[in-house]
Amino acid sequence: MFTACFIVWQLGVLFYAGTTMSLFGGTPFPLAGKEVLLIIGAGYLVSIAFICLFPRKTVYAERAVLPAAFAAAALTLFPFSPEVLTILFYIEIFCCTFSIGTMASLASHLFTVDTTWRDAIIGLAAGGVLIAALQNDLFPVGFTAFTSLSLVMIAALSLFHFLIPAKIRTPYAGADHRVKMPGILFWGTWMLNAFSTLLLCLASSFSESLPHGVSIFYLSGGAFALLAGYLKKRRGGYSLKIFGTYFMLAVVGFILAAFSPQIPQTGPFACILLGFVAALANFWIFFCAVAFHFYPTRFIGAMGAAQGLLLALIHSGLLEALRNDPPLLYGLYAILAALMMLCCYLLEPYFTHAWAQSKKADETPSAGDEKKESPFGALSEQERILADLILRGYTESAIAKEMNITLNTQKSYRKNLYAKLDLHSKRELFELANK
Repeated sequence: MFTACFIVWQLGVLFYAGTTMSLFGGTPFPLAGKEVLLIIGAGYLVSIAFICLFPRKTVYAERAVLPAAFAAAALTLFPFSPEVLTILFYIEIFCCTFSIGTMASLASHLFTVDTTWRDAIIGLAAGGVLIAALQNDLFPVGFTAFTSLSLVMIAALSLFHFLIPAKIRTPYAGADHRVKMPGILFWGTWMLNAFSTLLLCLASSFSESLPHGVSIFYLSGGAFALLAGYLKKRRGGYSLKIFGTYFMLAVVGFILAAFSPQIPQTGPFACILLGFVAALANFWIFFCAVAFHFYPTRFIGAMGAAQGLLLALIHSGLLEALRNDPPLLYGLYAILAALMMLCCYLLEPYFTHAWAQSKKADETPSAGDEKKESPFGALSEQERILADLILRGYTESAIAKEMNITLNTQKSYRKNLYAKLDLHSKRELFELANK
């Protein structure tokens, strides 16, 4: 329930702060739009600085920040002056934003990859139902009711952080770390992470512009998160193909959104399909965990927080620039979703291999396990090194440099490697390795 508690609190705070295109939210006391954005930015920047300087202290940070958020939220229920209530809510916004980076860092350090996968599914399934109930337009939920529920969520998160180990002992990769994350995996992972979050910003804004849109959007997102879990379990493997399919359906959702001003009947169907975006964005800690297991950098949480801040600015800029031309705005996001679908296709073999390897590293072999004969056993030592570098995402020139051989010798080794394993392409090599 780690993510469920946080996203209900986070999205509720942003909703009532008026930082989205909300038509029916709002606090009972005055907020200044510019001040809210400045506090959100400050929360991100302080979080980034803290993680960079004290990456092993994130649990301690949350043990201090969450009780402060709880106190601020609780005090907003008392009849203080509007100015005092505004300051208390600003404190809550700051604490909530600060926690985005620290919680990503903490989950990457302490959770296994499979735990982050389950966390994303359960978090959105449970959180989606609560968000749909809190931000509906059939029976509007007041700020007092939201704050009361937030207190329960913050208390649960605080308890969680006091129960888990405070000391993080994960060894970090240094400049001379041999298992370096290949460029295609590093940049591809952060692209999927970043742009699925950007797509979520617009999808949630669109859903708020339609009657019942918020409820449809988040309920769909929860259902599609559960579907992703079912498909993975049914397939019994580790693959990005699910994500590629989800991006493809999100493209259709944005196209329908572009036509909704002229054909209002397409709006609800667009909200349903855009639920795939909500599911995709909720897997961001899972992507962080896979990346961290492959290359344990101390800056993993800081990169996530910096990404959130940058995307919030991009989304705000696009909304302001194209607010009067919705078809162009949604068409632009449809193109972006299509590019992410292509990114999934290119990244799929590399990420699938990294995911499987991280799963393998998390497992504890049992005493009765028998060692299976591997087809890679027929390769020479140099050919095995070559296969490993290919699977880790090294380019041909990078492989030649790493193995200290010429490019032609590397190509000769690759030809022998494919012949011995009866393979014809790099993708077939990945399929064999992942089996």
